[in-house]
Amino acid sequence: MSIAPIVLVTAIVILGGVIATVGDRLGSRVGKARLSLFNLRPRQTAVLITILTGLTISASTLGVLFASSKELRDGVFKLAKIKQELRHSGQDLERLQARQQGMIRQLERSRTEELIAQKALRTTNLSLSQARQQQRVTATVLAKTLRQFSLVARQTLALHQEIHRLKQEQLSLVQQRNQVRSEIAQRDQALAAREAHLVALQHQQARLESQIVQVEHEYDLVSQGYQDLLQGNIAVQRGQLLSAGVLKITSPQEAPLAIDQILQVANAKALQLVRPGTSTVGEQIIQIPQQEVEHLIQVISDGRDYVVSIHSLGNYIVGAKEVQVGAEVSLNQLVFSQGALIASTTIDASQTSPDQVLKKLNLLFAYSQFRARQGGLLTDTVQIDTNVLANFIKQVQQYQGRLQIQAVAAKPTYTIGPLQISLVALHNGQVVFRSQATASDSL
Repeated sequence: MSIAPIVLVTAIVILGGVIATVGDRLGSRVGKARLSLFNLRPRQTAVLITILTGLTISASTLGVLFASSKELRDGVFKLAKIKQELRHSGQDLERLQARQQGMIRQLERSRTEELIAQKALRTTNLSLSQARQQQRVTATVLAKTLRQFSLVARQTLALHQEIHRLKQEQLSLVQQRNQVRSEIAQRDQALAAREAHLVALQHQQARLESQIVQVEHEYDLVSQGYQDLLQGNIAVQRGQLLSAGVLKITSPQEAPLAIDQILQVANAKALQLVRPGTSTVGEQIIQIPQQEVEHLIQVISDGRDYVVSIHSLGNYIVGAKEVQVGAEVSLNQLVFSQGALIASTTIDASQTSPDQVLKKLNLLFAYSQFRARQGGLLTDTVQIDTNVLANFIKQVQQYQGRLQIQAVAAKPTYTIGPLQISLVALHNGQVVFRSQATASDSL
C-alpha cells in the first residue's frame, strides 16, 4: 500500500480518536451514573464506553465514505497499481512526462493539504464544535482528493489508449521500413548484377578490341611478308616451320632417333629453300644447340603423344650457309572440337561491295589464324576448299540483308593441326546457308 492511502486512513483514524475523546466526556457522564459492565468498575466502564463510541463513529465514517464513493475505494486500495501504471506509461512516452510531473505536484499539494488537515484535527481537542468544523474541512479536502484521483484515473486510461495507438503506428512504421529495406536490397542486387554484367561486357569488349587490333597487325605483317617475298630474295622467314611430327616414345632409346629424323627433315627443307636445285643432300645446314636437343629427348620420353616442331629463328636469303633453328614441344591434345566457333563477323550484303565482302572474309580468316596460334596449334594455316569458298561468297552477295558469318571447326583439331574450317551464315540466330570444309586448299 502506498503512502497516500495510509495518510488518508491515518487521518480518519485520528479523527475517530478525536471523536472518541468526545465520547470520553459522554463516558464521564455515564460514570457519574455509576453504571458497570462485565464486572468492571464504573470508571472503567465509562472509559470503555467512550472508546467504543469513538471507534464506532470512526468505523461508521469510513463505512459511509467507502460505501458512498467508488472513487475513494479505488483511490485508497488501488493507488499503488495506478502509480505503477503511471510509471510504465511515463517510460513508454517521454513526451507525456511533463504532464505526469504536473500530476505529481498536484498530489504533493494534496499531501500538504492533508498535513494541514492533520494539524487542524489536533485543535478539535478544544471543543466538539471545532471538531465538527474541522471534519467538514477534511471532507472538503477528501472530496477534492477524490476528484484528483478520478482525474488521474481518466488520464491513465487516456495514456493507455495513446500508448496502444502509438504501438500500432510503430508496428505499421516497422512493417513499412522492412518493406522499403527489402525493396532497396532487391534494387541494390539488381543494380549490382547490372553493373557486374556491364563490367564483364566492357572487359569482353576491351579484350575483343585488343584481339582485333592484334589480328589486324598480324594481317598487316603477313601482307608485308608476302610483299617482301615478291620484292626480295628471302628464302626462309623468321618463325617458318621447317618440320614437325607427332612422337610417342615407348622406350628412352627411341627418343634420340625420333628427334634426329625430325631434324633431318628440317635440314632437307632448309637446303631446298636456301639452295634451290642443289644436289648436296647430306650437307648439314641447320644449327641447333645440343642442350636443346637433350632437353627435347628428356621431355618426350614419358610415353605420351607430343608434337615436336622445328622453326627458323631468323630470315635467311638464298645462298645462306647456315640456318639457326629452334625446337618446340607440346602435348598433342584437342584444341577445337568439331563445330567449335573460331571467329565471326557481320556483313550487310545489300550495302557492301564484293571487294568489301572479300576483305571482311580475309579479316575473318586472319582472326581464325590468330585463334589457331592462340590455341596452341603447331601451324596457323587455315584450310578451306577454294571452290566452296567461291560459292559461299556468291551466296553472300546474292543475299539481301544482314548476315553473321561464323568460321567453325570442320572436324576435331589437335595441336599438330592444321585447322580446317567451314563457314556458316546466320540471320537472327537462324542458319541461312553454310559451306563444307575440305583439306584441298589452305589460307
